[in-house]
Parts: sequence; structure tokens; C-alpha cells
Amino acid sequence: MAMRHSRRALLRTTLGLTGITSLLAACAPATPASPTSAPVAPKPTSAPPPAPTTLPTPAPPAATAPATAPPGGSLGTPTALAEGKLPSPAVGVPDGFTMMPKLLKSYDGKPGRGGKVTVFTIAYQPPPVPRDQNQMWQELEKRLGVTWEPIITPQPEYGNKSAALIAGGNLPDLFYLNPGQNAAPQYKAMDQGAFTDLTAYLTGEALKAYKNLSTFPDYMWNNVKFKNKIIGVPKPLQRNGNIAFYRGDWVKKLGLDAPKSMDVLHDLLVAFARGDPTGSGQKDTWGLGRYGTDWGGWDSTLIAFNMFGTPFNWRKNPDGTLTHQIETDEFRMGIDFLRRLYADGAFHPDSAGMTFAQCQGAFIGGKIGAHSEGLGNFYSPTIASTVYFKMRQADPNAELVGLYPTQAGGAKGVTRNTQGSFGYTAIPAAVGKDEERVKELLRILDYLAPPFGSEEWFFLGYGIEGVDHQVTNGVPVLNERGISERGDLTYIMAGLPTLFIPQAPDAVAPAQKMAHEILKIGIDDLSWPLYSATDIAKRAELNQFGFDSMTAIITGRQPLSALDDAIKEWKSRGGEQTRKEFEQALAG
Repeated sequence: MAMRHSRRALLRTTLGLTGITSLLAACAPATPASPTSAPVAPKPTSAPPPAPTTLPTPAPPAATAPATAPPGGSLGTPTALAEGKLPSPAVGVPDGFTMMPKLLKSYDGKPGRGGKVTVFTIAYQPPPVPRDQNQMWQELEKRLGVTWEPIITPQPEYGNKSAALIAGGNLPDLFYLNPGQNAAPQYKAMDQGAFTDLTAYLTGEALKAYKNLSTFPDYMWNNVKFKNKIIGVPKPLQRNGNIAFYRGDWVKKLGLDAPKSMDVLHDLLVAFARGDPTGSGQKDTWGLGRYGTDWGGWDSTLIAFNMFGTPFNWRKNPDGTLTHQIETDEFRMGIDFLRRLYADGAFHPDSAGMTFAQCQGAFIGGKIGAHSEGLGNFYSPTIASTVYFKMRQADPNAELVGLYPTQAGGAKGVTRNTQGSFGYTAIPAAVGKDEERVKELLRILDYLAPPFGSEEWFFLGYGIEGVDHQVTNGVPVLNERGISERGDLTYIMAGLPTLFIPQAPDAVAPAQKMAHEILKIGIDDLSWPLYSATDIAKRAELNQFGFDSMTAIITGRQPLSALDDAIKEWKSRGGEQTRKEFEQALAG
């Protein structure tokens, strides 16, 4: 099984747009109210809605369900059939909703049996307020029937923390796996049997016991299998990948045309650097930045490889053999395009060492003119906490335009689909020896994956009315306290993606159309469900080698012909053996 999406290449993104579980990034919480997908970024100039001046008396510590209580269960409540529903036009495209539905209860009782549940999770938001000051956390524990003990780890520290936990051997009850987030050693742990095989619990009749999880489409489960086994419960994410967005107001300011060819796109990005699109009189803007860390790390804006039609990691040939993307003419053309952009000054001077947060901050702050991350960040400038919102706060005239790969690349343009999930939550093998404990933990994950329009969905996204949110004109809005109480408390799981943007209902139909158009030209990584021991052992090393090699070429330290030498070394260091193992897996 190969999981190639970085939180950034994705979508960071099952994310929620104030009620939409969407591809904000594969980085933001999969909850309805905070559509940002990123690690810490510059704050908007205007503060979020103020918290109420008076708050209800804090609730007492959460009481867990007694161990003898019968387990609760999801009711199979269907996704809301509210007025204003825009049905999905294709598999993988979310339903849209333009109105708040009448809330329905989707879970009966409490999933937990009492006691404590420890959870390892990634985080893209600041840590939530401590439990004793956090009414939402306390209410969550009452609803789950357990004491919820999350190990909330900021994304930059996630890989190291994951490795330390695995090395220590004493793993938490629920372990969020996402090898693409600088955590490739997780594959080795899976290969060595560190996590429970959940296939018997989550297939056939057994899956029906978890009615929310049973709504997940087959592709979502199949794309995260490891050695044909279900190792974890996928966290739903929109199926479509991302595209680049550029500053349309800069294009107008410089008197440029929309990019309808790769040459025009090149000139536009260079003009962002050589011109003065902000009118500051300073040479302080550039075309783009970079935050990726593998062979395609310099194309985190998703312009070069997608527009040239580069395969998604592997291409299957008519004779059943595989060709890696780096061996294709399309990849070479993409690298050459990026090399020319760098030589002509389009890249931010700090690009070689940029982090995601720095790249995002440069885009929000008007230093670079093109960027890509979770799609939900770009639906509307009125959606609080999104990239577009923060940019408009910094510059009221900012206008973002989506750059479809077919616009400049023509018919060969593609996008890269997501697996339909962003990570998956596993249960350690030691915990898995207790069948009843496994079922309890799966019930908890089932509770945390409620359908849109349910009371549980509303609570997980908006918390407690009058404490975490206010309802204005029928629209719930998280206040400052709600944002700080929720954080990434339940980031490990989410319900199926929906498009619901209460602050901007008119943005729902265009967002759904955008997702559909992107998905129409989307391609999968055919190695997702395949197993290669060499890939597991060598992936991190070869990705770093690829990034270093491409950095040397793109920055001009090595000629384009150095790609040939890099391919030869990739083959000798494990690439060729990985190919053979994937080919064998494909052949069955």
C-alpha cells in the first residue's frame, strides 16, 4: 500500500468549512466550522467573533458510562434531506447544502464502556484549552462515555513523535497513521505487525454494526489497505485533488492575460517577480514558493507536472510493466519548466528551505502570487479562517483565480486524486487482543463520523450553544472560545465530506462544480493498494535523494541532463527493485 499525498499536496484536506467536511487541506480539522487547513499562519487583521460576555456555569467533570452499560450505536440516520440540497453529480463529489437542516439524532446511547481512551493525533491548530476549563471536552467525554486522553502533536513534530511512540512500544489505544506527514517509518511498523488487522471487523456483515463507517465508499477502504488488510479506519477526504490559485488582481494590475499556454504562464509568474503588482515601489514579490520534500517537491503549486500530464508516481504500460514518473518525458518537461522559472527569478529566494507555513504565510501576506493547498481554502473570501479570508483581511482588493491544468496545459492536463481519505486510525496489536475493546474503540470512531445534519455532527463542529458558538440569522458561528476549545480534539475521524458554507451559501454550487471539474481529469496512484517491502524500507531515503537531486537541477547547480544520472542512482538504490515488487503485486 502506498500513501503518497502530503497534507499539503492534498488535500491537508478532510476539512470542515463551517459545516462542510471538505478538502481544505488535508490539514485542517474535519469539522464544520474552521476551514483553515494549515499550520500556524499570519493572523487576520480583524479578530474572530468575540466570545459571549457571560458564559454558563462550567459543567462538572465528565462522567463516563459505567462498565456494565449496554454499548451505544449509530442509528443509520441518512444524510439530511434538507431543502437546498445539491445532490452529488458524480461518485466522489460531495453533496452540497445551502441551508441549515433540521438536526436529527444519529446515535443511540454512548459508545464507551467507561475508563480511559488514549489517542495519538496530528494537529494543525493550536492546542485546545485544558479539559478542566474546556466545556466542549467535558461534554465530549459525557457523550463518548470515556475519559478522552489525546496526545495532540503539531504537524512539524508528528513524524518524530510517531517514531518515538513506536520505538517505545507502549502505543495509545487509537493511533492516527499518516506516513505522508514525515512519518514513513510507520510503514515498517505496519509491516512488523504493530497494529491490529481490522478486516474481520470492518467488512461484510460485521461492518453493519458501525452504521456511520459503513457509509464510507469502497474506494476509501481499498486505497488504504496494507498487504490487502484493513489496518485502520480512513478519515474521509474529498476525492478530488487540488489546483493552483493565483492573484487575479495582480494580473489586472500588470496588464497581463490569463495563462492559456505554458509559455504565457511562465511569463505571468516571472512578471509577478519582476513587476510591481502591489504598487509598493519595491522588488518584494515573486511568482511562487515551495514546500514539498520529494521528487516533485518544487512543484507544490501543482502547475508543472499536472499541466504536462505527468503520471501519478507510476504508469502501467500495455505489457503490464511499470514506468516511474521520473522516467517519463512529461516529468522531464516539468523539471525543465521549473528550472526556467527559477532562472528567471519567479521563485521566492527562500524557496529551497521553505516550510509549508512559511509558503502559506508568503501567499497570504502578498509576497508570492501563486499557491496550492486544500481546495476549501479558496471557495470564498467570506469564510473565516481560510487562506482566502486571511488574504482579503490583509488586502481588501485581493482576488484569487483557480488555474485548471487544462487551461495552460491543454488536453494533456491532469489532476491528482486523493485516496478519499487523509490518514487512518489504527488500533495497536496489544490492544487488539481484547475483542470487546476493539469493538468499543470502533464504536467511538463510528460516533466521530456522524452524517451531515445530525445532532452529533453539529456538536462536533460547533460545540455548545452560548459557550462555543452563537446562532445569528439561523447560522451557527464559532466564537473565539469555541475555536480554542475545539482545536484538533477529535481530528482523527470525520463523517463523509459535504459542502455546506453557511456564511456564503452562494459559494456551494460553484464549489461543487469546481470539485467535479477537477475530478473529471483526476488520476490515481495505482500503487496505493500495492505492497513492496523495498518501497517501505527505502521510500524516505529515495524521496530525500529525489528532492536533493531536483533541487540541484532546478536551482541551476546541475544541468537538466543530470536527471539521467539521478534516475540511474534511484534504480540502483531501490527504485528498480520497488518496480519489480509492484509489478508482481499487480500481476496477482
